[in-house]
Amino acid sequence: MYEQTGTALVYYLLQWIVPAGFGKLFGWQAGNLALLFWNFLGVFLVYLLLVNLCKNNKKAALYTIMLIFIFFGGLNQAGKLVASIFAGTPPSIYGSEDGWLDFVNGYQYSSNDTLLSWVFNQTIVPWIAVAVAISEQKVRNFAFIGLLVLPFAPLPFIGIFIMLMTLGVQWCVCKIREKQYKSIFLELFSIPNICAICSVFLCFWPYFSTSKNGMQLGWYIKPENFGFKEWVYLTLFFFFEVGVYVLPLWKTYKKDVLFHVSYLAMYLIPLMRVGLGRDFCMRAPVGLLFLLQIYITQYIVAKNAFSNKQLRTTILLIMLLTLGGFNIVTEYAG
Repeated sequence: MYEQTGTALVYYLLQWIVPAGFGKLFGWQAGNLALLFWNFLGVFLVYLLLVNLCKNNKKAALYTIMLIFIFFGGLNQAGKLVASIFAGTPPSIYGSEDGWLDFVNGYQYSSNDTLLSWVFNQTIVPWIAVAVAISEQKVRNFAFIGLLVLPFAPLPFIGIFIMLMTLGVQWCVCKIREKQYKSIFLELFSIPNICAICSVFLCFWPYFSTSKNGMQLGWYIKPENFGFKEWVYLTLFFFFEVGVYVLPLWKTYKKDVLFHVSYLAMYLIPLMRVGLGRDFCMRAPVGLLFLLQIYITQYIVAKNAFSNKQLRTTILLIMLLTLGGFNIVTEYAG
């Protein structure tokens, strides 16, 4: 409790809980080493899940999956160049430039490197949850998987909730057409789902709701102030962060409802605000951006990715990923 304000520390602490136990027993350095190992274990598990999703264990594919995982991000440098033309200022060549639109409104999505560097506590578990949910796609575990993200990352949980709801509604629609109503009830109200709601949700939702900052909901830009110029900037932001990857994949995934819902959600998320800052814009899409990375990776490592039919799209995606990879290069250079 803070004596000055009479309020409590409310934060997403769970990523540190296990390493903190080692620190409590064996000292500060042991706690830091445990945190390093704990995070490495989580990231390595994400990589293994990506390999499993791509169904390609050839050496070239394994390296490709790893490189995309390391360097994936939006085209911040290109966005910065365009934004600097609007602002009439010379573009910077240092830093990740995740905030390349700061001169307008502060929209920001983060590359994988930025997420692991600054908010690994809100990143690793959402990545695992997305990969697991996509891998098994069992409605009976959706609430269980999603709510396990909530204590670690309440804002990324919102993006993952959108993903799970989309998959769940699709499944329910199919079952309704087949008139399997009992199956719907048993899957939705399964033991894992009910247990997660009765334990995780009932414990952590009241905890997070005590945060005065976190419960302030509103618009990032008030609707009455959102005109044509603001729409152009939002579209520009979306294009360099998400759209450049969506367009080459459109033909392949045009019948994939989740693909369409995910990029539409990432177009709309910057409009909303939770709290006083821009955290909702930066963190709510963490799982959805990772889902986009999965779509890209699956396309590139597919057996027919370099066939005559898909060669141009594969090369284009590789070029875009290379440009996005400059985020990590310029950040460490700076």
